[in-house]
Amino acid sequence: MSELHPSDVVLLALAAGTLDEVQRVAIDDHVRGCARCRAFVRAMEHVGGIVLGRLPPTPLANELLLSAQLDQHDAFLFPHWVPFRSEGTLRLAPTFSDYAHNVHDVEVNFLLTEGSERDWSIRRCTLTDIALQFGRTGASTIADGIADRSDAIVFAIQSSMLSDHVIMNGQKASASDIAVLPPGCDFIFTGRAAYDWISIILPIKNLPSVLVDYVREPIEKGAAARITTKQSRCHHLVRVAAKTIKSKLQRADSSAACLPESTEEELIDALSRAITSAKDCQVGPRWHDSHDSYQVVRQVLSAARESQPFHVADLCHLSSLKERTLACAFTNVFNISPARYLKVRLLNNIHKSLLAPEARGQQVADILMSGGVIELDEFTTEYCLLFGETPCQTQQRSQPYN
Repeated sequence: MSELHPSDVVLLALAAGTLDEVQRVAIDDHVRGCARCRAFVRAMEHVGGIVLGRLPPTPLANELLLSAQLDQHDAFLFPHWVPFRSEGTLRLAPTFSDYAHNVHDVEVNFLLTEGSERDWSIRRCTLTDIALQFGRTGASTIADGIADRSDAIVFAIQSSMLSDHVIMNGQKASASDIAVLPPGCDFIFTGRAAYDWISIILPIKNLPSVLVDYVREPIEKGAAARITTKQSRCHHLVRVAAKTIKSKLQRADSSAACLPESTEEELIDALSRAITSAKDCQVGPRWHDSHDSYQVVRQVLSAARESQPFHVADLCHLSSLKERTLACAFTNVFNISPARYLKVRLLNNIHKSLLAPEARGQQVADILMSGGVIELDEFTTEYCLLFGETPCQTQQRSQPYN
């Protein structure tokens, strides 16, 4: 760790969220590895919370007011703990790995890129023809996946209703964007911070006629689409979906008073109204642009799939691309540099190896070295910062997922 620390003024600006993007990334890199600066930032965040709590109430902007109206749904859909049962044991504190293993309807590989800021949560319910899934991430993540259901389309919404929190295939998503994932399409969703999301899984055979024209091109190209809708329509869709799953889950509990249930038709109508209000629709990447960030990243990941690159120079050699091109593409798609991506991928791969059933009985050091770790002490420090536990603690809770 460098002996040069940012000034208290800079750290205070980081805690207040007033640094620009370039400064924030640079200072964040230092704070992650510096216990002194990290403690200072956390203390300032705590002080800021106390000060805000003593300020008189201020009228909310329309966007924040709409977000606040969903709090009553969030309190039920995203509680501070969600039970996970495995091997007869009820674990009340969901973890990143719990979340990653309980996302359905797409085949996705999750990478945790920052230490958890809040609890993780995931809920899913099935109606007659539609499946609904609600998720809450606890930190910044990368979701690299493919829509593997051949009979359905996935409509994904970032329900935190905050712009620029999510990057979809290299483009920042607004608060009213809906991602359309047809069968077989690949995607990369990067959360720049913790966020909430909703997915609506609708069978192709049940698509309303008004939506056919909007999804025809994504289906034909097998490419993800991003539809920018009217904000009010998107917020209404979120409210209807939240009310639907809340009522569905409450009906499973005989002791809970059931609210009037939003019907499946009402949900489809809200989805149709949101999408038909589209201001813009982008399908797939810019095929004519050979330097499109998403295509560059896909090219690099495809070339690296058969090997285990540990350095940026390895990525450049495998993909035949210059380091500057890689840096620009990775920043646009993953919000991190290629070097940081390689480090994050290594940390997450080791995390998965430690949780695997076959890890029981093995020496942790052997697992780390077989995964490519050389400096065990340095790696363990970085691992603790990211996952909030030591590799040994991770191995101790390794168990098969049901």
